Amino acid sequence: MLNKRLKLLFNSFNTLSKLIDKNINLKSLFTLLSLSFLSYSVLINFDKLIKTELNESIIIYLTLSLIVSSLSLFLNALAWNYLMIWLGFDIDNLKIVPLYLDTNLLKYLPGGIWHFIERYRSLKIYIGSVKALIAVVLEPFLMLSSALFLVPFSHLNNLFYFIFFFPSALLFRELHTALIVQLVSFKFHQFKKLDNKLSLGEESLSLIRPQAIYPIKAFLIEVGFVLLRFIGFWLCLHAFSLSNQIHFIECLSLFSLSWVIGLVVPSAPGGVGIFESSILLFSGNSLPNELTLLTLISYRLIVSLADIIASIFIRSNNLKFS
Repeated sequence: MLNKRLKLLFNSFNTLSKLIDKNINLKSLFTLLSLSFLSYSVLINFDKLIKTELNESIIIYLTLSLIVSSLSLFLNALAWNYLMIWLGFDIDNLKIVPLYLDTNLLKYLPGGIWHFIERYRSLKIYIGSVKALIAVVLEPFLMLSSALFLVPFSHLNNLFYFIFFFPSALLFRELHTALIVQLVSFKFHQFKKLDNKLSLGEESLSLIRPQAIYPIKAFLIEVGFVLLRFIGFWLCLHAFSLSNQIHFIECLSLFSLSWVIGLVVPSAPGGVGIFESSILLFSGNSLPNELTLLTLISYRLIVSLADIIASIFIRSNNLKFS
């Protein structure tokens, strides 16, 4: 009965996702509205923004944010490595972390899927098309579930917020098949264009044998990644003297939810504009607009620079995928 309900839920979500994915105008409109809102916010606060001076304290905190944000990427890549180990994939001779970090910059290309495509192309040679596809599509769900897991902690007295724990529960071994089927079917046609031999029968999916009841290592490392990502944001808030205007745990919930929205909204490369607009909307009047905008602009530049640093590190040290 539980599996039937889960399949019904997934089918409903999948139908909605396909509708949004096919409707290019809707995707573009959503992104355009977010970017327009962000641009308008910058425009009306422009005079105050340009008058802000970068003193030594601000530079120190922004530098610390860059260091933390760069380190977070290695945790993100490591979580993906442990996720594939949990799925039972033979990756002993593969350097998953370098592959992840080297392809991460591709997420900023229009469409926001080229990093997935490059990882799929690299992996399928060694573990097969089906497993490569599953590894690629399950990784962002791990990120999503880990970030949503952190949302309710500032609202534990509100039972409604416990719904955010639900995605992480879907990673249990008894439920993972329904999850994988829906995630894979959502992206299947997109990847089918790259690999005509790709097929997803029940026999193929039966090859996936999780090594434990739950991918606890991958999940905890991914939670660590989101926390480091948040600390990088918190340091930016501290740089502009905003950290004392919002409670740490409340800010963590706000950040995690906004980060997830930036992750899942289609047609926004790297979540640019979506994350920032979400922070501005959800924070309301609790944070002053001009300083919040400075924080968001600084943080966007920092996380983008962190992606570049990680990619340069991998290439300069000649750390190849295989």
